[in-house]
Amino acid sequence: MKRQQKPSWEDASVDVTPMLDIVFILLIFFIVTASFLDEVGIDLTQPPPAPAPETTLKVPQILVQLDADNQCWVQGRLRECQYVVSHVQLAKFDQPNGVVILQVHARSDHGAMVLLKDQLDQERFRARIEITHLDANILKETSHERHRLLKARTPNPTSNPIHAY
Repeated sequence: MKRQQKPSWEDASVDVTPMLDIVFILLIFFIVTASFLDEVGIDLTQPPPAPAPETTLKVPQILVQLDADNQCWVQGRLRECQYVVSHVQLAKFDQPNGVVILQVHARSDHGAMVLLKDQLDQERFRARIEITHLDANILKETSHERHRLLKARTPNPTSNPIHAY
């Protein structure tokens, strides 16, 4: 009897090249034929802002201004600062729902602003404070222009005998 030789491990070899070819072909096939899902995530785009509601009723404003020269103006007229609250009370009588706005120039005296605010708060007028950089000359020019126009409209007392005293 012939003896069979045991195969040695050193002689055995497996060629894996065709197997790698098949694996790469299958991989390419699955990549090409796969349908990519459109996954739903969190939408990060913000919606457009809501339009501002149009109100037909505007809140009347009672404007108190303190200019850079620490002069007080109520509703565009030059007033003495100690009588501002009285003028605001008169304006509040005409406009009961009016909001008091204290518009202060940036270069005005801080003490004058605090004094006005305290006087308004003492009379329970909750004044909103706004800081502005408007030149005080603009306010003066408009006041002088108004005064000139009013003076032109009023009759001369000497020309009209009814108004002469």
